[in-house]
Amino acid sequence: MKWRVVFQTFAALVLAALGFRVYGGTRAMFEQFGFRPGPALVGLIVAIAAAMQPLLVLYIVTHLCDASLARRFREGRHAPLFARATVAIVAGALLSEAAIGYDEARFLREVAQTDGTREYWRARAWPNTGCSLGYVPGSGFHATE
Repeated sequence: MKWRVVFQTFAALVLAALGFRVYGGTRAMFEQFGFRPGPALVGLIVAIAAAMQPLLVLYIVTHLCDASLARRFREGRHAPLFARATVAIVAGALLSEAAIGYDEARFLREVAQTDGTREYWRARAWPNTGCSLGYVPGSGFHATE
């Protein structure tokens, strides 16, 4: 019984980390500064779809290989597995959004310390360091991939 709790906790952490990374990368691809519901929803859908692939493969394999496991799946006994996985992925995505928001707030403070007459650019914080944040006088704040 104890190994099951350890495994479920480890799996939840892995799925949360995957949700964090995939959501953050998808959200950064929209090249936006600040939160917007549309890109956030797409990022969440992509994160859930990417993280659920291994679970769906496991589901299919158990149906093909083990009749007793397949019967338990059909009876709905493993439905909580998918619900827990979704919660872990969403938690990772929320943490990612919080990290992105914190980085953007820090960027706003950095720009406020300048005189505001010159462009200011820097890389986003990890894990989106391949993207950048920028301020252009007269044009405002920008994000690039």
